[in-house]
Amino acid sequence: MGKGSGLPPQRGSGSLKGVDMISMFLQGLFKIPAKDRNLGSLFPGLSHLGCCLHCGSLTPLQGFFCDSCQQVLRHYETSERDIPFRGPFTVHALFNWNAGESDMLSRLFVVLKGGGVPEVWQFYARRFLARRRASAQWPSSKIYIVPAPSVKQKEDHAFRWARALAVEADVEILRIFSKVAAQKQRGATKKRRAQIRLRTNENFANMSEDPNEIHWIFVDDILTTGATATAAYQALGRPRHFEVWVLGSRGVLLRRT
Repeated sequence: MGKGSGLPPQRGSGSLKGVDMISMFLQGLFKIPAKDRNLGSLFPGLSHLGCCLHCGSLTPLQGFFCDSCQQVLRHYETSERDIPFRGPFTVHALFNWNAGESDMLSRLFVVLKGGGVPEVWQFYARRFLARRRASAQWPSSKIYIVPAPSVKQKEDHAFRWARALAVEADVEILRIFSKVAAQKQRGATKKRRAQIRLRTNENFANMSEDPNEIHWIFVDDILTTGATATAAYQALGRPRHFEVWVLGSRGVLLRRT
């Protein structure tokens, strides 16, 4: 973290201290994946403990982090002062950071993309919804949560985030999108990302409700350019009520100086 960023230092970054050494120990000796690093899998009497994903401390965890590291993580939570996404719809994100700015968030998203655990997704869904309810009026019309499409409708990270939000908000998930052509977003240029196209499937075609009377919540784990969200908005016919819920926004909602 460079000087003048206004953000607290992140312990253990860029070295083999803390979480890195403990990760190597657990994965090498016990062959335990990073996402399953809770000691309850080894010692049932310690099921409430785990190794913090950032500092490596053995302590009760919340969302893969100890209390101290969770306080650091809160510096990356979005606020009502954030610059809105420049598009025809509203974007709500729990976290926002620029590329290379936070090892903590990068590690969190890598672990969650690997599957994570339902309790961790639920933890961040509860925190997200608390901020969403506080920042804007809750939709009065029927809500459908529609996740970003996955390959062959598998339960990927976007779907896990959508499911956690649906459970906590007590709303329904509707899987209605597929990609027009197979396109990989990871590593693609901004121009390539902007070319993504989505289409709706039979779940949408068989709906009895008027799409313009539905409040559509498009859900993905992370927003970078907004191309997938825009493609979803267009595939739905540019409905009157549409917003985006993401766990994290990387360099889109707010440019830190």
